[in-house]
Amino acid sequence: MYGSYANLSGGTQGEAMEDMTGGLCEPIDLTKVTVDMIHKDIAKNEKRCCLMGCSINSKEIEAKLNNGLIAGHAYSITGLAPVTSGGKQVWLVRVRNPWGNHYEWKGAWADNSKEWNSVSEEDKKRLKVSFSSDGEFWYVLDT
Repeated sequence: MYGSYANLSGGTQGEAMEDMTGGLCEPIDLTKVTVDMIHKDIAKNEKRCCLMGCSINSKEIEAKLNNGLIAGHAYSITGLAPVTSGGKQVWLVRVRNPWGNHYEWKGAWADNSKEWNSVSEEDKKRLKVSFSSDGEFWYVLDT
């Protein structure tokens, strides 16, 4: 179709997933759904072993944002898990930059952020938390 994998540069994440798998993509506009709906959707799709991804819509593609993310860049959603933090259950989404480099989320629940200080070593081990510049990071699923 494209001649080689190298020619897949650009386009949308959904188009790439459809082309690579022959499956269908279901885009979700996060401004039109609740956090509970997102949580249920990710959990359902994770159970079904569906490929999931996310991106930040922007007119400026591959712009490096102050929060460490890259606008218009495709990220993989690789997991969803609860942790106990400060006596409350918090749902975290594991996200990965397929480039596998240091461009990672710098906000709450980022690698080595203060939020991880209130999480038990048992939970960190269960989640296989790694604070390395590997492109993978956790992001809180909240309001």
